[in-house]
Amino acid sequence: MQISPDKTEISDGLLSERLLEELYSKADILYFLLDDQFQIVSCNVTAQEKMGHDKKQLAGKKFLDLVPKIDQADFEKKLQICATKGYLRHFIASLRDHHNKSIDVGVNGLLIVSEDGGQSHLRLFIKDISEQVRNARQRLLSTQILQYLTQKPKEKDAIRYLLREIWESRLSTGLGIFLEDSFGKKFSLGTWGNLGSSSENTFSEQPAWNPRKWTRVRDAVRDIFSVRWTDHGSFWVDSLSDVVLELENFPEKDNLLALSDYESLAIFPLNTKTYSGYLVLTHTAYGRWDREDVEFFESLITSLLLLESETPIDDVAFSAPQPTAFLQQIPFIGVLYIQKGRIRFANPWMHEVLGFSEEEFLDKPVLDIVEPAYHEVAENLTVEIRSEAHHSRCWEIGFRDSEGKSRLTDCVVAPCEKDGSQIWYLNARESVQKDEEDESVKARKLESLGTLTDGIVHDFNNVLSNLMGYSSLLSEEVPKDSPYYEDVQEIAKTSEKASQLTSRLLSFTQDKPHVVKDLNINGLITEVAGVLSRTIEKNITIQAELDDQLKCIEGDAGQIQQAFLQVAFNARDAMPMGGKLRFQTRNMSLSENAAKHQNGAKSGEYVQIIISDTGQGMNAKIREQVFNAQFSTKNQSGRGYGLTLVQDVVQKHQGFISVFSDMTKGTIFKIHFPAAEKTVREISNPVPYSHAHTRETILLIEDQTKFRESAIKMLSHYGYKVIGAENPNEAMAIYKKYINRIDVVILQMISPGVEVQKILAALKKINPAVRIIASANPGEDALIDPRLRKYFAGFVQKPFDQRLLLREIQGVMNA
Repeated sequence: MQISPDKTEISDGLLSERLLEELYSKADILYFLLDDQFQIVSCNVTAQEKMGHDKKQLAGKKFLDLVPKIDQADFEKKLQICATKGYLRHFIASLRDHHNKSIDVGVNGLLIVSEDGGQSHLRLFIKDISEQVRNARQRLLSTQILQYLTQKPKEKDAIRYLLREIWESRLSTGLGIFLEDSFGKKFSLGTWGNLGSSSENTFSEQPAWNPRKWTRVRDAVRDIFSVRWTDHGSFWVDSLSDVVLELENFPEKDNLLALSDYESLAIFPLNTKTYSGYLVLTHTAYGRWDREDVEFFESLITSLLLLESETPIDDVAFSAPQPTAFLQQIPFIGVLYIQKGRIRFANPWMHEVLGFSEEEFLDKPVLDIVEPAYHEVAENLTVEIRSEAHHSRCWEIGFRDSEGKSRLTDCVVAPCEKDGSQIWYLNARESVQKDEEDESVKARKLESLGTLTDGIVHDFNNVLSNLMGYSSLLSEEVPKDSPYYEDVQEIAKTSEKASQLTSRLLSFTQDKPHVVKDLNINGLITEVAGVLSRTIEKNITIQAELDDQLKCIEGDAGQIQQAFLQVAFNARDAMPMGGKLRFQTRNMSLSENAAKHQNGAKSGEYVQIIISDTGQGMNAKIREQVFNAQFSTKNQSGRGYGLTLVQDVVQKHQGFISVFSDMTKGTIFKIHFPAAEKTVREISNPVPYSHAHTRETILLIEDQTKFRESAIKMLSHYGYKVIGAENPNEAMAIYKKYINRIDVVILQMISPGVEVQKILAALKKINPAVRIIASANPGEDALIDPRLRKYFAGFVQKPFDQRLLLREIQGVMNA
């Protein structure tokens, strides 16, 4: 089955398939488009990176081939449900990458049917949740061990319990523990498949599986590069087969080959006064564990050793002045000994996690470190609990650390029958402050919104491209005495303004500057005044005195407007009873002597913007700190808030700002930007373009059909002969055929599945003197490899402004 992913043209509404792939790559989501046979038609970059295959390798492949065999039947049922119902909501599953490594994922799906009701496709939106799943499994395992600590387990039962919990949590598919006491007595327990079939001494009949042989394995692999170690002597490998190949003359090589069904291997040493030995874990997946996993298993080993202790938990003498070594040794959980609602002992884990010293903990009411929302739960727990059902239950309790951050924990309470006191065993659930987490969630939502906005604006830009192209043609064709002339001119101006707004919106969502060379400050102020007239109090009068000979500047319109708005909002706050807000513009020259007093400003020509109000002024002390980010006077004069942003914007544009204020007259902000050569009047009334003698031929390479057609008509109107090409193959065939006639090539720089570097190299190989003008949407120019820029004779932004496009072509031709 031959499928070309670069030709995918499925679209619903404004969102094209190419756009969806870009959108979800930015959101770090694996995106797949499947046909009605669940074969992959296309996918995004994130899917290619996660699965370890490029787009061509994945296209035409059965999607279920990416799913572990054991899960394929269930996954296929879910896809069939999606095809029937039209959607699939957050199905938890696993995928396998090219290393056969398991990836835990959350899957959402959507059925897309073509407009004619014929062909249907499935869109799968897949999020890698391996980290969340791993944390959840580890937290569950730790909590279960906490609950088990409140019982009185026998030594071998405790070992069996821990191994079973590790296996059932799917953290390992094979495991075993091999111990030897000081008298040489060996003890082993484990499974290499189904734990239900394992029994005590499963490996005792195999002499290769004793602690001493595992020691020789450890020594043999010490110098192998792919083996990774911890500070505690544990080690792990991503591929057991690779390690076996390097052990050529190793006696235990054949024994390791018996584990050839497994890929990942991890070995942990166990050493106490009574026992020495190893915990051995294996997994069928390549690279199943990382350092964080291994360190987690190391923390469990300590619990295993404590569970072997013959001293029952309830027999520990908590009333003694010094706590027993049993409680001091637990490194991965918190332990609080509470008597009559007060803390009598906290183990080192509590000191480290909550940040309180031993003295600060001692005799402290436990409610002092519990979040208020959890006081009721804690109060109930501090009452003597004798019910077995209560003290085996896991409770959620939030603690407040020394810095005021919230720490959510799972808490298991064990009562001490002697005096009604309790032990609280605590497992950290989260280590971030709640409000920080809320902000993180908000940030992710805003990021998603920005990504979606980015995509919609790109598609809207394509619509505007057609509108601008045809409206510019109409504006040339309709005579001035026509009753429709003014209407056509207004359409052209409005579409051009819409294009500028989308460019600025893209620069905002992408957090990139959108610098305009000939920026009209008067126009920005007019827009700001319009916004303010609709939003601020009606008792504030807005005035604008704008110099029609004002020079342009080079800058980011969005950032500068934000600065103007921020100054205006502060002026509004300073006039609670009403007043006047005035905007003024003028040209000015800054001498070298005057520049020395403006914090590094350079002498030369500037555009000055004066924003003044008649509100409450500032005294000298407040005025000195008005740009301090840590300073606010909202409870005084209403000044200070957000002015740091204003100063930052001005400085980014190599300008400077001055503040003058009087407590009785109001405040004046004077903002200065370096002036460009052109004036506002010159860019508002451009010299008409003459095309009387134009005979050049242009090759336009553009994949958007409507935009290509409108651009061809516009350029043809001005006398150019234009040949359009939809893709690189068509373009190269045309260029080879008409190489002696084509004067300029306009090349679309960002196109799905197209390697621009290869096109440039091919064009340069055919004609080293080829003149190429690059074209790109707003924001896409930042994606162009800087090394390629030397091949371009010019650059033009889409949608095409006819004046700028014609000027660029003319400049390239005359160069």
